[in-house]
Amino acid sequence: MPLFALGYWLHVPDDATSADSYEVGVFALGGGGGFNTGHLSGLTGTATYEGDAVGLYAKRAAVEDTPDIKEFTADVALTADFGANTELGSVSGTVSNFNVGGMEKALKLSLGSATITGTRYGGFFKGGDTSAAGGFSGKWAGAFYGDGQATTDKPASIVGTFGAAKSDKLESFIGAFGPKKQ
Repeated sequence: MPLFALGYWLHVPDDATSADSYEVGVFALGGGGGFNTGHLSGLTGTATYEGDAVGLYAKRAAVEDTPDIKEFTADVALTADFGANTELGSVSGTVSNFNVGGMEKALKLSLGSATITGTRYGGFFKGGDTSAAGGFSGKWAGAFYGDGQATTDKPASIVGTFGAAKSDKLESFIGAFGPKKQ
C-alpha cells in the first residue's frame, strides 16, 4: 500500500506587520521512493487514481483586506494516459467536493493535461493548468510513486500540489493530493 504525506505550511516573518507578509505553501511527499522511471516507456493505456486533497482556502472582501483563511478537504480523481510506447503520456483530472472550514463549497477544479516526463522524481509531470467556474485559474504538478511487481505495472499512487486564484485575487486556494490507483 502506498504511503504519502500531504500538508501545508505557514511562515510568519519576524518583521511581519500584516497577513500580506506571510508566506504559505503546500507539500506532497510519496513514501517508499518514486516510481522507477525506466518502467514508464513500457506503459500503455490508462489508469485511474482516486483519493484525498487538503489545503488552505483564502477569501477577502477587498484586495487590501486581511484574508479569512480556512482549511479544506476535497476529493481528487486523476486519469493517467500512458500513451502508446511513442510518448510517456499525460495526466488530467478534477478536485471536487470541497469542504471549507466544515462547510461544503460548490466548486469543481479542472486539472488540465500535464505531460509526463521521465527525468525527475519517478515520472514527474508539471505545467498543467487549473480552472474552475467563477474565474479561478492556476497550475498543478505531481509525480508517480510505487513500483509494481512487473515493469508493465502502472504506478500505485500519485502525489502532487495545485493552486488557483480568481483574477481579482479575492479568493484563492492551494492544496496537495495523494490518490491511489483504482
